[in-house]
Amino acid sequence: MTPVGGFLELEPLTEQITDFAGKPLRSGRACLSAILNRESPKRVFVPSYLCDAAVRAVSAAGSNVEFYGLDSDLQPLLDPRDVDQDSMVLMVTYFGLSQTLPLSLIRSFRRPIVDNACAFYRSMPGDFWSFNSARKFVGVADGAYLTGPNSAEIDASSNVFGSEEHLRARQLGEPDAHQLYRRAERSFDNSVSAMSDRSRRRMSRADHVKICNRRRRNYESLQEMLGMANRLQIGLDADDVPHYYPFLSSIPIHQRLIQEGILVPSLWSEVITRSPRSPSWEQDLATRLLPLPIDQRYGHVHMERVAAVVREVLDDI
Repeated sequence: MTPVGGFLELEPLTEQITDFAGKPLRSGRACLSAILNRESPKRVFVPSYLCDAAVRAVSAAGSNVEFYGLDSDLQPLLDPRDVDQDSMVLMVTYFGLSQTLPLSLIRSFRRPIVDNACAFYRSMPGDFWSFNSARKFVGVADGAYLTGPNSAEIDASSNVFGSEEHLRARQLGEPDAHQLYRRAERSFDNSVSAMSDRSRRRMSRADHVKICNRRRRNYESLQEMLGMANRLQIGLDADDVPHYYPFLSSIPIHQRLIQEGILVPSLWSEVITRSPRSPSWEQDLATRLLPLPIDQRYGHVHMERVAAVVREVLDDI
């Protein structure tokens, strides 16, 4: 049976043109580096539940990293009074769910940076820094949009990358697609470079209405089928376009799902081994949270299969 999940293949194109606000850069990491290079904060508060790539980008920019924890709704456990004028706060919209980071909470901090890598379609005001990640939502080789004070003035080097080899291989079902994908991922670094022209064209002609509608419907389907068993209860707001359906299991079952053809990533294993030691809640998230696939390639029948496999695995334990 064909697996459900995994990285996206090339996105079908439409005749309709869509424009996006913000400075088009190569990746979310490039956006974060651009912000830090411009603002030069002495210290950046970073959530403990976050990938090492973002943490390394902060360190590479010369800022000290200060970790903070999250509450049960994945909102920051951080007092704005503890953030001085020489510091910034990196805040995450987890899984594309705005309830994890309400606008009122963002505005309570003096110098926020909003990481919308998992919330590509979330609209942000331009009076503080934010960025997203195109390739987490659309089948493109690279791309992210940076918004904030004078973001258009950010200098970016030309992008000679943008290889679509792994996307085409995935589309054709070639066996080396994942290996090509891993190689493409390793090409991303902290340099501030522009989004490739090819990806900009593909982004402008993707069917974004379909992408948004499919993701929302699939999320709602899984919530209906699995919500009662989910130990993480975060609502889907009217304008949210989710990245995954976050299902918090009572025990780790990632490998069992993968064996059954449901390809769930691990977000993020480095949280467990990081020094200083991450709080127990964040370790639980890294161990037991299942980011279930809901992207635009799939419909209700696929969500039924995902839910059935999750229930079956849990019943066997």
